[in-house]
Amino acid sequence: MNFPTIIQGGMGVGVSGWPLANAVSRLGHLGVVSGAVLEIVMLRRLQEGDIEGNVREALSH
Repeated sequence: MNFPTIIQGGMGVGVSGWPLANAVSRLGHLGVVSGAVLEIVMLRRLQEGDIEGNVREALSH
């Protein structure tokens, strides 16, 4: 079994997010996005109007 050389973690949703994790993963390593305080981020985005509708779409699934 090959283990990843780099594990990128500690970047939470709403801070850095998926673009950094994606870049790390594309290099063959492990990119991680933390889900800590996700409910607060979601609530805040809904309070601000969820202009693009991403939160409502995710919740519908």
